[in-house]
Amino acid sequence: MRKGIALILGPLVWLPTMVAALVFLREWFAPDSCLNEGGSFNYATWQCGHTHNAFIAVPFYRFGTFWLFVAGFVAGAVASGVLRSRSNAARG
Repeated sequence: MRKGIALILGPLVWLPTMVAALVFLREWFAPDSCLNEGGSFNYATWQCGHTHNAFIAVPFYRFGTFWLFVAGFVAGAVASGVLRSRSNAARG
């Protein structure tokens, strides 16, 4: 029974992390996608348009979604470790 719970909870723990990673990557690639479509990306408002906009460097750590991904990854790793240790303790 415990093994079944661990098999279900394991992927569920990582699901929010994967969603956060996808949202972060979508934001991270938004400027490139806009430029590929022939637009001009406004880095101040984070919007795609067709007027000329100046480039503003935005480091990845300024994205809230990056930190959400990091927090989810750490929480997932801790939860997986706890589930694994409980599973091993139940066997031993």
